[in-house]
Amino acid sequence: MPWPALALLAFVGVRAAGRYLAYGTVEYRAYDGVLVVYDRLLSEPRARLEGTAVTDASVERDPVDRAFDTRTLAVDGADDDPGSDIGLTVPDPEEVNDDDANANRSLRVVHVADPTPIAEALGAAWHLSGNAERPLTDLRRV
Repeated sequence: MPWPALALLAFVGVRAAGRYLAYGTVEYRAYDGVLVVYDRLLSEPRARLEGTAVTDASVERDPVDRAFDTRTLAVDGADDDPGSDIGLTVPDPEEVNDDDANANRSLRVVHVADPTPIAEALGAAWHLSGNAERPLTDLRRV
């Protein structure tokens, strides 16, 4: 086998392994107003998103979604911080935030047949309908 074919095979293998580790071992658990990303391999939760922290939701389709007739739900969270938590000095104990670092950050629920029940569990289905305004029923719950 020529070396370009081996390099291509190695590249595809590394990409497939990375995708499996990122998405293949997780399951999404939707509770009343909370979406938890649970890693079955580590038996630990990876991330959590509360419905009150959802700022936007959209449905995307990549080539894999089109091939298998699935969709990807992208949910934006309120606690997305573009800055780094790494500092050059040790902070004072009062300044340390003990909150979960992976709480209320943006999530992508990949390759689901119907993303609507997940968005409804978060109270964010109105984002998917394309309406510019939040329904009055949702405003009363907040």
